[in-house]
Amino acid sequence: MLTSRTSVYGLIGDPLEHSISPQIQNAAYAKMGLDAVYLCFRVRGSVVKAVRAAPILGISGLNVTIPYKSRVIRALDAVDELARKIGAVNVIRFGEETAGYNTDVAASMRVLREVAGDDLSGRSALLLGAGGSARAMAFGLAQEGCAVVVLNRTARKSARLARDVSLHVPGASISSAGLNRRQLERAIPRSDVLINATPVGMYPNVGKSIVDSAMLRPEIVVMDLVYNPPATRLLREAREVGCKTIGGLKMLVYQAADSIRIWTGKKAPIDIMLSEAERALRNFAFQQS
Repeated sequence: MLTSRTSVYGLIGDPLEHSISPQIQNAAYAKMGLDAVYLCFRVRGSVVKAVRAAPILGISGLNVTIPYKSRVIRALDAVDELARKIGAVNVIRFGEETAGYNTDVAASMRVLREVAGDDLSGRSALLLGAGGSARAMAFGLAQEGCAVVVLNRTARKSARLARDVSLHVPGASISSAGLNRRQLERAIPRSDVLINATPVGMYPNVGKSIVDSAMLRPEIVVMDLVYNPPATRLLREAREVGCKTIGGLKMLVYQAADSIRIWTGKKAPIDIMLSEAERALRNFAFQQS
């Protein structure tokens, strides 16, 4: 039962129709015995105004998703060092000050190491996209010692990301270019890891993929940060080729667990959260069929 003492957390972004974050978070709160609730808040207009209004409305913390991970920084009193370097925030904690954090880096590298191996140093990584999630991936990959190529439809945005990584990660090997077929055909054969950090393939556009399956080879680890659907067209075609694949669901759960730690100081039940995430996606797919 919700009362005036119930802590309110939530997700801000647009669109949010695909999100299963409320199911994941609320399952964790129930297991932890927390008097808390997690909701989606679709923001259209000024995300800065929305964030500044949140604590007035009694909201204790927020997650941030597309397209606000960078824009939201203007609304914050403090940003932790990693998030400031990356230029992207996905967790906000309200209190004496409004503080921003980035949990995407730790979550994405944890998932990638589980499949690709603990030692990522010297691997060649092709990163598609230059938004908030892509920025976290680029910094994480560079810190792990990967040689990173960033491709983005707007080339100046990928160039800016490469410049920022070079500035903040000593010895980083990172380059950039526009995202087009010619660049993909050039970069994919040289890559050990391919990561889609764009929303291409996300519900409802589940039939789309940036990469032609003919470009793939079995030795590549293919990671898609999209989690709904759990098997995007990119991942399905990569599996058919023989690639090891990584969906976005575990990354979502890992960063959600870190969010709970930041908000409450408590360890989140990852197994419960992952089970609920899988159940929520099955229900979502059933409802859409």
